[in-house]
Amino acid sequence: MTQEYSRIVGPRPISVCAGQGSWPSLLYHTLHEPSRIIMSGTGPRESIFPTRMALTNTKARLKGAQTGHSLLAKKRDALTTRFRAILRKVDEVSPVV
Repeated sequence: MTQEYSRIVGPRPISVCAGQGSWPSLLYHTLHEPSRIIMSGTGPRESIFPTRMALTNTKARLKGAQTGHSLLAKKRDALTTRFRAILRKVDEVSPVV
């Protein structure tokens, strides 16, 4: 890691994956530099209490997101079809230059 990178970005994050690093090292960094800890496979996460109601709400939000995604995909396909139909009409009307 270059000094320039360190100056711009900050200290390199510590990756915590299964089978990597040692527990004393992880414990030290957790206590002294918690902002550098990055768990493997994590992105932005919500902090919720692990209750059945939270699970139910999370499942409902996931279902809504999946439904919204599929609706947007259908809308994209319909708009693409309409656009191609309009292009076909334009090609029929205008002569090739």
